[in-house]
Amino acid sequence: MIDKISINGRSGAGGGPLQTVRLAIMPQALPVILSIMLHNFESNTRSGTILDIVGAGGIGFPLANRIAAYSWPEAWTIIFLIVAVVYAIDLLRLAARQDHRQERQRPVRPEYRDEGVGMARIMVVGNANIDRIWRLDRPLVPGGRLSCQAIEERYGGGGFHTGLSLLDLGHEVVLVTSLSDDDRGRSYLKDLGKRGFNTDFVDLIPGETAPLDILVDPNGERTIIAPAGRRRPGIDTLPPVDASLVYLNTRVMSPAALRQLQDFDAVVSQYPLSAERRPANVLIASRSDVKGTAQTAWQAASEIAAPRLETLVLTSGMQPIEIVSQRDSIIVEVPPAPPARDTTGAGDYFAGGYIDAMVRGLDAGAAALAACKVAASYLAAS
Repeated sequence: MIDKISINGRSGAGGGPLQTVRLAIMPQALPVILSIMLHNFESNTRSGTILDIVGAGGIGFPLANRIAAYSWPEAWTIIFLIVAVVYAIDLLRLAARQDHRQERQRPVRPEYRDEGVGMARIMVVGNANIDRIWRLDRPLVPGGRLSCQAIEERYGGGGFHTGLSLLDLGHEVVLVTSLSDDDRGRSYLKDLGKRGFNTDFVDLIPGETAPLDILVDPNGERTIIAPAGRRRPGIDTLPPVDASLVYLNTRVMSPAALRQLQDFDAVVSQYPLSAERRPANVLIASRSDVKGTAQTAWQAASEIAAPRLETLVLTSGMQPIEIVSQRDSIIVEVPPAPPARDTTGAGDYFAGGYIDAMVRGLDAGAAALAACKVAASYLAAS
């Protein structure tokens, strides 16, 4: 079966029809086509032997002659050759099928990942959505009338994107989220497992899967429209997992779950949109969500993430990144990157890159640069 998410991701990143066929469809289809061809070849070889014995010619004809002449050594030689050829073809067919299965489940190790770095087990607490992307012909304006050039659905959500980036970087990801207990939710859960997520702590809850509508203008800017009445269940408790790091990108956590964070050595969290506490070593925030100077932002973040806050990372698209600590703040220039057709998920991939850099022992400035490379690679969708 063709992975439609790969197709949607390729087209959603700006690839044309030919690029989508060449880079998303053909790599999945070719091993299956080769397997079918080898299966037919193997079947024809066996069938042809029988037909040749009854007079159709080919390898079965000399075999019938040797048997009729009681030349058993030569007859057995031909039989063994036929069996060996059929067996070799069957092995090739199975190898092609096995390569296809492994390729669909193998995490990609991007160019920006340093070799020789050990894998970490990371718990990702965040949403897994189905995004419905509306591609607009021009930016949103008050009172304007817009046209939709295309509509597509794909997997999304902060937990999904950040977890996928960490899988690509070679880590083990334990995903803590919830999905609706319907056909789409169960299919999503199955696909998460195929992609390499540990889904032991993904809950199926009653209800129907409601896509999250995202309006994307030609400049790549997005506007998110959540379904009316949509409310995700909060995180009551964290699973008993021996994780190197916990990443939080969820709105509601119970007091018990917040206390459990003390059991983990490192916690990274997205800046909560509400005033809810998030005791974390690192808070990652959009500059638009945090007002005032760097010192003012630090004070607000300290109230949210106390007592363990060490670093506040403030991002603003392609603008410089501010790394703020209790002692000082530094500015990290974002490397130039080509314009993106769709920035959805870029911040989540940035978080994944930052977490990977933390695990590798990089300081905050170097981690921010590494995270920029991860996000840029995602946007380029090469």
